[in-house]
Amino acid sequence: EVREDATQREGDVKGIERKLEGRFAGLGKKLSSVFSGALKLGKGVAKGLAAVGTAAVGAAGTLGALVVRTASLGAELDRAAQMVGITATALSELQFAASQSNIEAEDLTDGLLELGARAADAAAGSDSMASAFAALNVEIKNTDGSLKSADELFRDVADSFQGLEDGGTKAFVAMELMGDVGARLIPVLNQGSEGLDEMAARGRDLGAVLDQDAVDAAKKVTSSIRQMKESLGGAANVVGADLLPAVADITTRMADWVAENKG
Repeated sequence: EVREDATQREGDVKGIERKLEGRFAGLGKKLSSVFSGALKLGKGVAKGLAAVGTAAVGAAGTLGALVVRTASLGAELDRAAQMVGITATALSELQFAASQSNIEAEDLTDGLLELGARAADAAAGSDSMASAFAALNVEIKNTDGSLKSADELFRDVADSFQGLEDGGTKAFVAMELMGDVGARLIPVLNQGSEGLDEMAARGRDLGAVLDQDAVDAAKKVTSSIRQMKESLGGAANVVGADLLPAVADITTRMADWVAENKG
């Protein structure tokens, strides 16, 4: 009887093993997808690695950790760009320019969101907002009548800022067009569109600006990592739902047999 039970349990365990093999086969595909995306993403950060040197990579932990971190930043950049309604590359360029003045990426995103919203209000008939843009000689629409994007408006406002006096005037105008965060964006606005172009070029040279290919690879890596974690969780569920009860049954039968035959 014990031998028959053992044979039956062996069959149960083999069945569980097949389930696990199926799970981990899928996991292998997820890993392959992660590595494929990571390789593509690595091309996008190669210049940055050359700029910061091997020591910086070591300080970050491992190359893999650096790629995962870059993937996370790229995915977040894409999310923020979609919120603002501009390309990820355009936002990355502005983020680099802002970072050189110790301005947080979140502040820049908030400012661009507010600027776009106020331009939309002006286009919808808000006299106060229309007057605020007109005072800076900033056109909110393109020649075809479409509303300018937030990054285009930001550049136009930056050019107008160069003609304003420093101090309260700039703070008032910045906050009127971009909300409370506007005052914190004055250092980057002071650069004008030409200065922003120069910073964008510098960022690209350093590898600090992510192009669309790198952003797409970043999204693929983060998605694959998320799916990989789900696959691991699924494998753990298989073990918890199938393997442990089978093992418990075997040990219970063994304990019963010992109790019955201890004499």
